[in-house]
Amino acid sequence: MGYWNHQLAKFYGTSDENAGNIREAYEESGEIAPKLLRRFGITEGNRQTLLLGMFMSQFVNPYKYTIYPGFYESCGPEGEKLIEYVEKEWKKQPHVGELPLDIIAQAIAHGDKAVAAIDKAANSVSANKDEFARLQNDMHCYREFAYAFNLKVKAAKLVLDYQWGKDIKNLEEAIPLMEQGLVHYRKLVELTDDHYLYANSMQTAQRRIPIGGDDGKNKTWKEMLVHYEKELENFKANLALLKDRQSGKVATTAASFTAWAPATVKLVASTYPTVKLGEGTSLFTNVPGKVEAIAPELKGLTAFRFDGDKQREDGTNFTFENDAPVKLLVAYFKDDQKRYAKAPKLEIDASANDYGQAEPVLTNAVRINGMPLANVHAYSFPAGKHTLMLPKGYLQVLGFTSATDMKTRNAGLAGDEETMDWLFY
Repeated sequence: MGYWNHQLAKFYGTSDENAGNIREAYEESGEIAPKLLRRFGITEGNRQTLLLGMFMSQFVNPYKYTIYPGFYESCGPEGEKLIEYVEKEWKKQPHVGELPLDIIAQAIAHGDKAVAAIDKAANSVSANKDEFARLQNDMHCYREFAYAFNLKVKAAKLVLDYQWGKDIKNLEEAIPLMEQGLVHYRKLVELTDDHYLYANSMQTAQRRIPIGGDDGKNKTWKEMLVHYEKELENFKANLALLKDRQSGKVATTAASFTAWAPATVKLVASTYPTVKLGEGTSLFTNVPGKVEAIAPELKGLTAFRFDGDKQREDGTNFTFENDAPVKLLVAYFKDDQKRYAKAPKLEIDASANDYGQAEPVLTNAVRINGMPLANVHAYSFPAGKHTLMLPKGYLQVLGFTSATDMKTRNAGLAGDEETMDWLFY
């Protein structure tokens, strides 16, 4: 430590003793991201973009985003994800290893200590003052990030408590925590806006956490703030809807969602038969099961019928022409059996978001008798001629739509909301 105190003292024109405060700030701030990553991270890409924050949906349902195998084992000591921690609390099971609420408490303590140390050193710096000012700003950034992250985790814990106990007060109590978290995130935006061109992040569509970096977007804290504010707005609206449902003011959420408008395209050399989508529709020529339930957004689309065995052997391919932008809706079954096509997964396929299809727009959205539930992914295409080659295995092609304002949600055909991430869409 003495060596580094001396090196910092020479660089910043201060005493070795005072430089010890600078070193302490480095050490304390350096604990924040690694600790949060190993308890709350989801993918290896998360390692790059952690400091942009995470969405509430990623805290309450990380499995939707496909947790990378071995991620937790390789990033830190044994411990529990937040969703596991809450489940064990409700089941009164013993906890194991590092716990999420302990880690966020440590993160804010590290942030406070880093700021206290760097501010203490400030008055005695006589050289490279501009660089010191940048370093001091970094420490304040880390603290605001830690505080914002801490409050979102605590809010997410309450949402998960609701999932188990169905006490609406848990959701109500999450709102002020999310609001306070945004206060700290706005301070983070102020601290970074004039000091950073962008956060360390992969600026491509292959990035998933917290959100895609398509076309170099969503790479600054200022850009992310809009999404986090919308997240809170969605949560408040969905909580109001949930209360109305519980009080009997509305019977179901289905009435709130209208059908997406079908789009006209010209299929090139296609022999696939089509059918109007709805309850009772048969989507496979070799399977007797018919659609039992479907999200209201999908009703009325022109879907395609397939021989599932041929899909397993040859895959599913389309060539089509369109005069205006369209989306093709493809439903993947939630099952790991080899007979079913695999949903897009960026961790093993770099092309899995070439058409914006990596994340489902509707989960638990199609139920066919005798088959698993299916999630719906939207493939986006500009005007022109296109060929799409889908993976081998059973899948559903539900049709083309011109809809632009697609609300991502859990359609809930599995029964009552099995996960709580729908509250944030």
